[in-house]
Amino acid sequence: MKSLAELIVAVADLAEAEGRSFVAVARQEGGKLHEIIRSLAVGIVVLVVAVPLLSIGACLVAIGIALWLEGALGRPAAAIITGVFALAAGGACVWLFKRMTAR
Repeated sequence: MKSLAELIVAVADLAEAEGRSFVAVARQEGGKLHEIIRSLAVGIVVLVVAVPLLSIGACLVAIGIALWLEGALGRPAAAIITGVFALAAGGACVWLFKRMTAR
């Protein structure tokens, strides 16, 4: 009977120790999760503001370049050159965003 009581006490002690360990780990990981979510939220807000502004600015620049090149090269060549530069700029922006957000 005594060994059964000791077994029950040992199991209760083990459960208490595991519970304390779980709480400590959960608090530590919760802090990391909070930091990641905050960083993600700031990134989303910046993207929501920056994307329309960059899109409008890029369109205006592309129109200006196309109109400027149209007189010297003709409409098709101006459109191709402007499109290639716009694609390159967009690809650079996506690469930069990926580089900034990857850890």
